Order: sequence, then structure tokens, then C-alpha cells
Amino acid sequence: MGHRSGKPVVVDLSEVELSAEILNALLLPARRGMDLPCLAGPLSSATRRRLEVTGTLRLFKVFPTLRDAMAHCADAE
Repeated sequence: MGHRSGKPVVVDLSEVELSAEILNALLLPARRGMDLPCLAGPLSSATRRRLEVTGTLRLFKVFPTLRDAMAHCADAE
């Protein structure tokens, strides 16, 4: 789980241009021994490309929509 509460965290990136600062913030839970958040899309081509180039895409569970991500996280609780 990506948050102190133990509940899964979903980050909606559907309208976000992923910067290095945002990517670092998304990776922070792993540095603290917690699960990474689920990412909801659709991801822009630039966001997907940044995740691919940095090799971090494989680290996240990525869902095509916020609804899909929320449904998965509700099942994970």
C-alpha cells in the first residue's frame, strides 16, 4: 500500500504532463518501503514515453481509466 493508512493510492495522470519532479514524488513511497501508487490514464504519449525512457513504467500498475484503477484498488483492500 502506498500510504500510511495502508490503503492503495491512485494517481490520475490523465491530464498531467509528467515532469521529473512529479515522477520523483511518485517514486517516493518505494524509497520508504511502501507500495507505489496505481496510475490512472489515459496517459499522454509524453507521459508514457517519460516512464518508458526512465525504466519506471514497469514499476507501476497502470490502468487505462480512473474507474479501472479505482475498481482494482477497491479489490486490493
